[in-house]
Amino acid sequence: MTPNVNGSEVKKRLPPLPRFLHLLTMVHALGAVACFVMALGSAISDDFRGSLAVSGGSTIMVTVFGRWTSLFLTGVGAVLAVLAYGSWRLIWWAWHMTLVVYAIGVIGSLWQVSLGIPQGWSAAVINATVFGYAATAGVRRAYACGSAGALISDDMGMRNYRITD
Repeated sequence: MTPNVNGSEVKKRLPPLPRFLHLLTMVHALGAVACFVMALGSAISDDFRGSLAVSGGSTIMVTVFGRWTSLFLTGVGAVLAVLAYGSWRLIWWAWHMTLVVYAIGVIGSLWQVSLGIPQGWSAAVINATVFGYAATAGVRRAYACGSAGALISDDMGMRNYRITD
């Protein structure tokens, strides 16, 4: 609530959330859950870890990390879980983190393509789509006005603060 000229309080209206913003959060959360399940399975069973090698990219992951595959997957899951939390709460840093994580996904997917792994194309398209959506002005505005809206207030001398397209 913000004090009005006559002393009464006025509720600030935030712009409506862009479509699919909650879907973006679910993508992060489901990715985290999938990574944690695969990490647990690969820590418990060598056969499970070997069964993860179903595509060229996952074969490289299992080959490179070997017995440490579960730690790698736990790390990726932790990043996605933090991202899901920040996205759900619309915390400003989560917008930046989304762009970084999915840009790395695009680069990694194109690297797979350069190694001759055709599934890299679909991964690149998915990562680029998420990146493109997250980079839109509406999503950027939602993160800026989300839970950080309490920080972007008259208390900080930012009465006229606005994010423009």
